[in-house]
Amino acid sequence: MAFPTSPDTETDLHQRARQSRSARVAELLRQRIKSGVYVAGSQLPSLRVLAKELKVSLPAAQRAVQQLELDGILEAQHGVGVRVRDNADCHNAALLFGFVQPYFSRFSLALQGYMEEALDNRSNLCVVKSSHNDARRERREIERLLANGVSGLLIWPVDGDTNGLFLEGVARQNPVVLVDRTLPQVQTPSVVLDYLHAAYQITRHLHKQQRQRVLVVCDPVNISSFNQLKNGIRQEARLLGISENFHFYDYPVIELIEAAYQADYRKADAAFHTIQQLLQREKYDAVFCPQSEFFDLVFADAGRADILNGIHLLTLRTPDGPPHSRRYFEMEIDEWLIDTSRMLLTALDLLQDMTIQRRKWRRVIKIPIRHN
Repeated sequence: MAFPTSPDTETDLHQRARQSRSARVAELLRQRIKSGVYVAGSQLPSLRVLAKELKVSLPAAQRAVQQLELDGILEAQHGVGVRVRDNADCHNAALLFGFVQPYFSRFSLALQGYMEEALDNRSNLCVVKSSHNDARRERREIERLLANGVSGLLIWPVDGDTNGLFLEGVARQNPVVLVDRTLPQVQTPSVVLDYLHAAYQITRHLHKQQRQRVLVVCDPVNISSFNQLKNGIRQEARLLGISENFHFYDYPVIELIEAAYQADYRKADAAFHTIQQLLQREKYDAVFCPQSEFFDLVFADAGRADILNGIHLLTLRTPDGPPHSRRYFEMEIDEWLIDTSRMLLTALDLLQDMTIQRRKWRRVIKIPIRHN
């Protein structure tokens, strides 16, 4: 049953909303002073310019400036305007960001660690939420973060692009940086791992090793990273004249990994028998899968790795992600290392710059994936 809201309660909610808006503007101005956008002794733009630039009402901008005057950071000069005081101390100024990511397993915990590391030398704060790879939940978490006053958003999109139009609308009104994936319809920056260049490297490496039959096991999920990997291998193989050496096999690897995180290894067992039959029938001499957990969960048990004798194994791995078993490292898998921490750090710096400078960009920053 819904209870009616009293006039006093409505007034209180309205006052808190006003205070929240002016507090966010004040914090943003502190960040701008701290980062040198407004240097000591310089004049601030007029209240009307600030209000328009920060997309708030004139009274909200005025209250924020008044608060910073009380804090000894700004000084009003009659007939001149508002200047930054020479002794303004904004060292502890912090912006609050939100990070919505699709994982809800051990990798989600790893992402928490990466984010803490990325924030260690910065005064900003970040709330990390999982969408559980569900588009509706992703929208709900984004709306909740915005309603609670975050200054900007990092978004690691769910599989597919079902929220593209929604995210484009959010990005028009707020600083947004996409992480790990690109969405063509969303006009905002993305910070991604350079999967395409890694695909070229892996293909040339296998060609140099003179591998004649390569099995590429990749999840069929429609995300830009996997699409770039598969397309890059195809392109480079075609350029080298070895397209017939590569055979692509769609397999639900993500489901397998998520099930194993819940102590359910039935999918891993099924994958072993499926891949074993493929290897025996088709005589592959190399296997590439972009998820290192695949090899650990499917083949690292005693006796299972024996079927891989003489077969060159290649994968991508996050060095400081969820740990692998000792047996995995004994398999001597050829690895390309993913720097997820650097990707998040770059995205946070970009988001801070967009928030403080109020700049709009549409670019893709690529983080290299390096051969171990």
